[in-house]
Amino acid sequence: CSSLTSINIPEGVTSIGEYAFSSCGLTDIKIPNSVTSIGDLAFYDCSSLTSVTFGDDSQLLSIGDSAFEGCSSLKSITIPSGVTSIGAEAFYCCSSLASVTFGDNSQLTSIGAEAFYCCSSLASVTFGDDSQLLSIGDSAFSSCGLTDIKIPNSVTSIGDLAFYDCSSLTSVTFGDDSQLLSIGEYAFYYCSKLTSITIPSSVTSIGTGVFGGCDSLETLEVDSGSGSECYYSKGNAIIDFSDESIQTILIAGCKNTVIPESVGRIGDSAFEGCSSLKSITIPSGVTSIGAEAFYCCSSLASVTFGDDSQLLSIGDSAFSSCGLTDIKIPNSVTSIGCSTFSGCGNLTSVTFASDSQLVSIGDSAFSSCGLTDIKIPNSVTSIGCSAFMYCEDLTRVTFGSNSRQTSIGAEAFYGCRSLNSVTFNDPNGWMAYDDLSGTGTGTACDFSSTDLSGNATKLTDTYAAKFLFRNMGTETTTLPKVH
Repeated sequence: CSSLTSINIPEGVTSIGEYAFSSCGLTDIKIPNSVTSIGDLAFYDCSSLTSVTFGDDSQLLSIGDSAFEGCSSLKSITIPSGVTSIGAEAFYCCSSLASVTFGDNSQLTSIGAEAFYCCSSLASVTFGDDSQLLSIGDSAFSSCGLTDIKIPNSVTSIGDLAFYDCSSLTSVTFGDDSQLLSIGEYAFYYCSKLTSITIPSSVTSIGTGVFGGCDSLETLEVDSGSGSECYYSKGNAIIDFSDESIQTILIAGCKNTVIPESVGRIGDSAFEGCSSLKSITIPSGVTSIGAEAFYCCSSLASVTFGDDSQLLSIGDSAFSSCGLTDIKIPNSVTSIGCSTFSGCGNLTSVTFASDSQLVSIGDSAFSSCGLTDIKIPNSVTSIGCSAFMYCEDLTRVTFGSNSRQTSIGAEAFYGCRSLNSVTFNDPNGWMAYDDLSGTGTGTACDFSSTDLSGNATKLTDTYAAKFLFRNMGTETTTLPKVH
């Protein structure tokens, strides 16, 4: 009813059904005190609706899913104190909504997933005294215009991505008597103006990447007032010590973090998106760096490992898209994950110790890096697919004597257009053919040809890696001996 601009709902009506006024031309609406429920999509896409008013004695208990979704002209709303639940996407994309108020003694216990998602003008959300709110749903306030938020003491859970991309958010406050137990994954991701936060000591669960992309964050603390059972803060980092059977894990850091010597592991996405982080020192006791730990730290130019490092593994995409110019991998490292250094366009030098224990280099581990030459440690047995793909400045690859190499994945050096020297010293079982028959009857590869796509280098008892050096370059390449 796109022409319906006004309606008088009489007192005595107890519910407004699903889709009741969906896509109408209403400009304002007064909800009678007698209404206890507003159904799913009741006012969906009422794009001219600027005002929704509830009486002082409203009996409203619930607002359904997507009830006011797409009401792009709605500017403010005060939720009656008797409302106990706001459904998923209830005010989704109400792009003009600037303020939401929950009165004193509010009975609201849950805010549904994406309830206020993409309310880009929403600068103020006020919870009154004695709030009963327990949960803030996944993405409830994602991409809102909030500048500050005070979380009621009663809240026990903040969902995944709850405040994701609230790029104007500068302050998050928890009460002294906060009952908060869990903060979901990426809950405050890309809150790029947030400068400090103190996590209540009551919290027992903090998700991955909770402060990723918070590149203004300078201070990270856990309230020590009553003593947390799971987390503590030191050096502007949050440390998980909840499982006594494993090492302590640094789960969140910021641009000012100094990693404590007590840390045994760096967790997944711990510094993800921290574009203002310029350098970091990894203490000797750290044994693993998690997936995406420093992903997209675009200003991170220097990573230093402590003397006698015990580091064993560097996870998938751990340093992907960082600003690194060089890195020395500790001799203790046995595995480099998939895409670990991919997209590090400034990375020109990777050094392995002479006594390196490295066994595997994952798929796309160094793809699109600025490397000019690389020496693969003797200990390496496998190089993954596309491991050095599009390293366009790479001129030389050397496999050391007594190499234990048993497999190189497809397209490992694809697009390395400057590569003119590949040297296998004491190739230990390598065979080279210009066919894929595996019979050993083909002639040795001639990489001096301008068309290399038909050539193949393979290992005994493994498939022929047809695309190892495809689209490489046209200059002569040193070949492995034919056995």
